[in-house]
Amino acid sequence: MPFSSPPGPLLNWLNCLLHWPVIAPLLIGIHAAVVCLATSLLAPLAFAHGFLEACRQAAVALFGGETPTDGRAALAVVITGCDSGFGHTVAIELSSRGYTVFACCLQPPPDLQREATGRLTPIVMDVTRDDLVEDAEKAVRAWCEEKEGRRLLCVVNNAGIGTGGMCEWVSMADYERDCAVNYLGVVRVSKAFLPLLRRSAALARSGGHNPVATAAAAALLPSPPWAAPVAAPRLLIVSSMSGKMAMPLCSSYTASKHASAAFASALRMELTPWGVHVCTVLPTFHRTPLLGTALPSVRRSWDAAPPEVQAAYGEACVGSTLDVVARTFTDWSWDPARVVEALGRAATSCAKPPCEVVVGGDAILGLNVMRRFPAPVAEAICSAFMLWGLVIERGQ
Repeated sequence: MPFSSPPGPLLNWLNCLLHWPVIAPLLIGIHAAVVCLATSLLAPLAFAHGFLEACRQAAVALFGGETPTDGRAALAVVITGCDSGFGHTVAIELSSRGYTVFACCLQPPPDLQREATGRLTPIVMDVTRDDLVEDAEKAVRAWCEEKEGRRLLCVVNNAGIGTGGMCEWVSMADYERDCAVNYLGVVRVSKAFLPLLRRSAALARSGGHNPVATAAAAALLPSPPWAAPVAAPRLLIVSSMSGKMAMPLCSSYTASKHASAAFASALRMELTPWGVHVCTVLPTFHRTPLLGTALPSVRRSWDAAPPEVQAAYGEACVGSTLDVVARTFTDWSWDPARVVEALGRAATSCAKPPCEVVVGGDAILGLNVMRRFPAPVAEAICSAFMLWGLVIERGQ
């Protein structure tokens, strides 16, 4: 076969060699061995990095890493998915701390309507609709331009949905719906607010109040090395730990969350020159209304599955699937307060937010490591844990 196209004959020949059935597995094994060896050699450096980052975070927390109270009203935070769950709680929390919050909901709940003041503004928004997202952006832009010094601090892409069940049970309409909200909705909202975030970055560069440096100056001390500049604008994308490591029985959800996590990573690189930070939030299972819909979602998917699919899997399979889902979400669903705290810190800290924030003890201690295993190993562990007790009758 002629090698006439770039990157050239020699590299094309090498590429063909690397894909021979015998060569490729051998090289992958050598690569894994080298990575394991390098990991052991670099372990002290990895620990040192973690230790220094922990010290930096502690210093920021102790010496005031947040905008002073009297300056928070001029900073806007836009949060999607505030009907319930994380978004609802974070909206109320940040408004109570003095920030101006635009809480975007499909239908504003009564308590948000009662909270509606100059500090918390409910906005009707469906992240799948261009017109409603544009209306929300216009409302935030009008607020920013109404008074000098106002700017958009953070956009929290929190809205999300999920459909449970085996792949063959879940309809294409459900796959498209999950993708429309969890991925394309994130893209739509991000694109709408990026001009305001870039404008906010320019305002932040032109000056602002640094609480750490100001405290040091008041005490006639040099500004400490961890002193953060005025809070730079940032975009938070709430993905999921299943957006980094796929989970069975929720393929439409985990695929859409993979897409949002990849989008966040690409956008982070693009926006760094502008001074806009992008943070991906990766929670595991937490007790929210979305988690409460898991069992009904699985049952709905099964009831809507074609007869031939139901005949192949059988009632014993759906019964055991419901048991697996109930056990997983009961035994491994954490207090949502940890996610609310993480979102609040990432949204408001004067320090640059981390690239990724992992929330959930199971992820910190296990899944965050497992996702770096070779695919057969990681998937075998995940399958054994998630699908333990599943009954497959192996019909036609």
